[in-house]
Amino acid sequence: MNMKNRQKIILFLLFVVLAASTHLIQRQIRGKLGEAPPTDILYLPQGKYVKVIALGFDSFWADLLWIRSLQYFGGHFLYDSKYPVIDRLLEVITTLEPSFIEVYGFGAMILHEVIKDRDKGVVLLNKGIENNPENWHLPYQLGFLWLEELQGSKDTTYRKFSAEKAMEAYALTTTKPGCPEFVNRIVIQMNYAAGLKDLAKKLWEMNLQEAEEKGDKIGI
Repeated sequence: MNMKNRQKIILFLLFVVLAASTHLIQRQIRGKLGEAPPTDILYLPQGKYVKVIALGFDSFWADLLWIRSLQYFGGHFLYDSKYPVIDRLLEVITTLEPSFIEVYGFGAMILHEVIKDRDKGVVLLNKGIENNPENWHLPYQLGFLWLEELQGSKDTTYRKFSAEKAMEAYALTTTKPGCPEFVNRIVIQMNYAAGLKDLAKKLWEMNLQEAEEKGDKIGI
């Protein structure tokens, strides 16, 4: 996830929170704010069961649940910062509409950065990668997630593990159609930082040769 896309998501989150805050204020004015967050979700079956009862209207219900998820997140963000069923909502939506790319990226960021559940964020992105094998954004976001794990830890063993996972994800990204050139440079620099200087040099040479064959000009 690059900075531009990250800013878009932050602005989107701000919009969701503001919308939810307006709803909460209105409820407070009317004296209807109880002990539980407004319009909460009590139960939602697994996606495979929802898919059966959707009767073929999978995309419609995915869109409806996506809107409901934003309301749910915004309401809890302002009320108690607890999101007990957000992962189920994301699971159902992506089961109903496996190509709903935005849900994977947004959901993984919420699971990883807000709820602080790395594993659920990884599972969601891996699901997106499996369902959308031609998309480069999802493995790139997975690499970014592991890079944040690396930067947020002081444990040497875990940092090494996170770096390896990030490199794997970025390397996978480079195999996808439309992958930007800068991802190749990320892989090269991470290999160099990991002490794999011979491999990094070889990758640079391969990139240089490919650029020359395309007629591109590279400043080194």
